[in-house]
Amino acid sequence: MLEAGKELTRRLDRMGFKAVASFWLYNSETNEWRLVLASHQVDRKGPKKAYGTILNALNKKPAEEVIGLSLQNITLTSPLDPLIKSLRTALRTGKALSDIRFSRNMINYLLI
Repeated sequence: MLEAGKELTRRLDRMGFKAVASFWLYNSETNEWRLVLASHQVDRKGPKKAYGTILNALNKKPAEEVIGLSLQNITLTSPLDPLIKSLRTALRTGKALSDIRFSRNMINYLLI
């Protein structure tokens, strides 16, 4: 799933859909992992259009590179979301995709 998330992020970038943040987030209440994507496209064009772009990226060939990913396990949000803003203050990765495990940490009184 990590590689599928990276590939989807790369595809979106090539399509002009710049993700300010792309990361997996575990929800202990639902016992599931979600790929969280934060983009200004949500604010500019609305979530419906932004999810449409993600769906197009998921359907591009070769589909094997993003196998297991669907809109059901992707959360799209604005870079203005408090979680995204908090993470951006704590982590700096630059423009390249990075493998950083960040768990059981507090940022601005928010448990991650």
